Amino acid sequence: MTASFMEVFVMGRTGHHLTGLAAGILTTAASWHAFGSTSLTAIPMGWSGGSAPDWLEIAHAEFSVSRQKWVRISVIPHRTVTHWWPLWLSLALLVAIWPFHIPAIHLFASRTIEVSGILRMALAGFAAGGIMHLLMDVPNPTGIPILTPLARSRWSLALVALGKRAGAIGRDGDGGPGRSGSLDGDQSTGMVIGGGKSEKPSTENFARYFHRVQGTPCTRPDGNHLARQYTGVLSMKTIYMSNLNSTIKNATADLNESIQAMVPVKKELKTWQPGRPEYEAALARKAALGSRIAHLKKQIADAQRLKKHPEVLRRHKICESVERLVNYGMGLEKADSVNCRVNDAVGGEIKAVTVNTQNWNYYAKSYTKAGGFPKIEHDVIIVVNPDWGKQVYDRDLEFLGGMLTLSAKPAHKGRNRKALELAARYDIDLFEAVWMRKGRGFQVSTESGFIAVKRTSLGAIPSTAYHSKSAMAAVDGSHRKFQNIDHLPLEMRDVPVDAVATWADASAVGACRSGVINWCNLVGIDHTAVSVPLIDVVRGYYLKPAPEAKAIILRVLKACPRKAAQAA
Repeated sequence: MTASFMEVFVMGRTGHHLTGLAAGILTTAASWHAFGSTSLTAIPMGWSGGSAPDWLEIAHAEFSVSRQKWVRISVIPHRTVTHWWPLWLSLALLVAIWPFHIPAIHLFASRTIEVSGILRMALAGFAAGGIMHLLMDVPNPTGIPILTPLARSRWSLALVALGKRAGAIGRDGDGGPGRSGSLDGDQSTGMVIGGGKSEKPSTENFARYFHRVQGTPCTRPDGNHLARQYTGVLSMKTIYMSNLNSTIKNATADLNESIQAMVPVKKELKTWQPGRPEYEAALARKAALGSRIAHLKKQIADAQRLKKHPEVLRRHKICESVERLVNYGMGLEKADSVNCRVNDAVGGEIKAVTVNTQNWNYYAKSYTKAGGFPKIEHDVIIVVNPDWGKQVYDRDLEFLGGMLTLSAKPAHKGRNRKALELAARYDIDLFEAVWMRKGRGFQVSTESGFIAVKRTSLGAIPSTAYHSKSAMAAVDGSHRKFQNIDHLPLEMRDVPVDAVATWADASAVGACRSGVINWCNLVGIDHTAVSVPLIDVVRGYYLKPAPEAKAIILRVLKACPRKAAQAA
């Protein structure tokens, strides 16, 4: 058996299934004389037992933030307990002595099913497949445990180098004891922050998830052409700026550690003469550290390059805008966290939810042990599509009626013909939308339906919006709200364009400085500016009514009479 054959078949799940099938066939052939056709049960069980040491570890896939790839996580560490040879030999010994006696089942007068023989041969095939799995793992450099399941002493022929070929690992992982490997079939593409080896630039770990608009996956793009090749796409793996910053931070720490570790190695090279074992060992450590340092520098450069990618920056701005609106527009700034997530492609699930968790470690242990309650943490999670900026923000639909708009698209003409006709008569825009509604405390919920928006010519009120499950009700509600504007005082509708509000006006009306700053943050006004246009203050007042804001507006309007009065 050549090394290339073992790389392709023996190390992967398919290879283990095939070798387990061969073990089941051999078991059937050896037992045919004694058990007859009953021995055929060993063949399918050999197929199952060929991969049993791996699936008995109870593994699942998780996405590693630091490595930016799917990795294999198992309850039992890989190649430890389930790969220990005494367990499988004990199972084979149990089959050999077989101390159990199970009565046969008589279905018909001439037909008898030997249950004991079937179970015995099934267990024999399963044990043979498992033993074959261990034998096929011996060529791996990590081998299999010998003395104890977690022992460092392992039996290995070191014939196969891991990670050289895609598919050589399959679903076996990286082969290391107590470590979890990749489920994507390519061990050399992981972004390993704390160590390990990677033969490809770490940019590929992110670029593999970039896709063209037509849906063609990218294939090995180099880092220099990454930004030019995928500018403006709407179908890609969303890369969060926090993950890139974490990658840079961890890789920089490992880089400094490796550079410091290089200092004593260089001293050893100066101490020992060439040819001595100590010199050769130091030379090998220097080469390994040099390769690690080069890899970490490349990893940092790739992450910094991705931070400047137009699509990464665009989606980061979406997250910032949504989180700012939720914090200050909906009064959730005191929640434990507000996180916005962007779907990889248009058409994903859109939602807003509050995750409530119990934190028993927040308060003192003396309080919790005495029967105290845990701290309830409220984490608000919002998920939007990557076209949120174009479909919602650019249309000025992001915050209507005190609610955050998660998605919006023009109403369907066929299903909502009557509502659209009425909307056209009233000059109202009708959208099919999903929005986030705030409940009690920090609870939020997602609602879907229609939003009718009436664009006004009034300086103080740019639009009136109405949310409803029904398209017709939304149009009627928006028109009704617009008609009710007429009862507002005229000085609140006709705001001079050149009127401004200053901190002197706030002091003159006796407004609390901290209260004014808090209100400005809620409505998105820069309180550090020397002056603010009065129309922005009026708009903020309609979003968040406050007595201080009303007093400032009336003072400025009294100092700047209405243009209509001046013309008269």
